[in-house]
Amino acid sequence: MTTDVVRDVHDDPILMDNSDALGEQSGKTIDILRAGTLVAGTNFIYANGAARSSVNTAISDSDIENVERTLGRQEGAKFREIIKAGPNIGTLPIPEAFVGVCHIDCKRDLTRLTDWIPVHKYSSQMGLIQGEIGSTGAIRWVVDNNLSPTILGTDWTDSGGNLGSMISTTGVKADVYPMLVFAKDAYGICGLAGKGSIQTYVSNPRAQHGDPLAQSGTQGWKGWNATVILNENWIVRLEVACTSL
Repeated sequence: MTTDVVRDVHDDPILMDNSDALGEQSGKTIDILRAGTLVAGTNFIYANGAARSSVNTAISDSDIENVERTLGRQEGAKFREIIKAGPNIGTLPIPEAFVGVCHIDCKRDLTRLTDWIPVHKYSSQMGLIQGEIGSTGAIRWVVDNNLSPTILGTDWTDSGGNLGSMISTTGVKADVYPMLVFAKDAYGICGLAGKGSIQTYVSNPRAQHGDPLAQSGTQGWKGWNATVILNENWIVRLEVACTSL
C-alpha cells in the first residue's frame, strides 16, 4: 500500500525501493515453493541410522560416496563441465559434477570433509553457480537457506537422535537438515524469465470511486510456478544433523 503523503513528502524513491523489495520477495517465494516440491522426493539417505529419528551426525566422506554411488547406479548424468587446473598457485581441478544444495548451517561440516575444495581455490571462476561455496568429490555445493528443517510447513526440528554436539531447537534432539543432490534433468520448472512469468504492478494514488481524493495506491506482484520431479532416482535427499558452533 502506498499513499499520497509518501509520494508528496518523502525524499527517497519509495516506489522504486518497494519494487526492488517485491522482486526479491517474488524470487524467494518461488524458490521456497520449488524447494518444497523437491525436498519431498522419495530417494533419501540418512547420515546415520535407518530412520530420521536416529540422525544426529554431520555429513561424512562415506555419505558423499553413498550419494555418488546412488546417482551413478541410476545412470544420473553430471551436468557441470570439468574445470581444469590452472597456472595459479594453489588452484585445483574440479571434475564433472552433480549439484548439491544445502542450508548455510551445513557449510561448516562440508569444509571438514577430506576432499573439500573451497570455491576460491577453483582454477577458474567461470561458470560458477549462484551461491556456490565449494566441492567435495563429484558434487559442487550451493547454499540455499530455504532448505531448512522447517521448509514450507515441514518441521524436522528436534526430529533426529540425541543432541550430542549438534544444532537443536529445544536442546533435546538434533535438528534434521535436508541436503539435496541433483543429477541432470532430475526435475523441471516453469522459468522465471519470459513474458508473464513474474509481473510487478504499481498503481499510484488516483482519484476514483471509493478514493475521491487520491489518497492510496498499491504495489504487488504475481507469477506462475510449476515444479515437478522428472526422475526420483536422480535426486537424493541426504538427511543430516549440523554441528553447533
